[in-house]
Amino acid sequence: MGDPTRGETLWWDTVELPEHPPLDGDIRVDVAIVGAGITGLTAARLLVREGKRVAVLEQHRVGSGTTGGTTAHITQVPDRDLLSKFGREDLRVVVDSSRTAIELIASLVEEDGIDCDFARIPAYLYTEDPGEVSRIEKEVGVAHEVGMPATFLTQIPLPFPVAAAVRFEDQARFHPLSYLAGLAREVSRAGGRIHEATRVLEVDSGEPCRVMTERGTVTADSVLFATHTPAGFSLLHTELEPYR
Repeated sequence: MGDPTRGETLWWDTVELPEHPPLDGDIRVDVAIVGAGITGLTAARLLVREGKRVAVLEQHRVGSGTTGGTTAHITQVPDRDLLSKFGREDLRVVVDSSRTAIELIASLVEEDGIDCDFARIPAYLYTEDPGEVSRIEKEVGVAHEVGMPATFLTQIPLPFPVAAAVRFEDQARFHPLSYLAGLAREVSRAGGRIHEATRVLEVDSGEPCRVMTERGTVTADSVLFATHTPAGFSLLHTELEPYR
């Protein structure tokens, strides 16, 4: 199977992910999920726990998109620009949602016994440029406005001097592909289906939905796109920056 990211990140070089068979014919499930990154497999894990029949369809391999190229930081640190764009209350929703995500990952790591080097650590944002100190100070102010513990510093544990930094407490890190391997194992154990090398060609959003692939059709009550960029085209696409 093709692996766009294999060999290009540390994560692919330090894990052996089990392969999952391509779709072979037509099937019927409660929920079809397009994309087997952290979003798709987390959704699948939660759905099978509720007794739903789930099929995850992945064009390449589990984790071969954005998740497999991540920095592996799990953070609730917001983008300061979001404050001016959406306001304090909406930014607080983003921060609170990110905290919920961190705690969900932590709970699944413990519940499923996933060996992925999960650890809670602080996060730092720093600058070496004295001209950027005021920006760091603003980052601290924004964090306090939305209820995040943050500390302004002029020294952090790096082997070179910095002009200023902010320390965010109780963030986390993990091995993303080891984590996905654990999620995939639990999805399969609960009867969920994961099909790699299965490219989705078209989705009919009728009742029920029909997801057409090169290898068969999945009929489902609901379809979840977990592809980072949603299908089709809308104004949302003009706001997205597709990078890894």
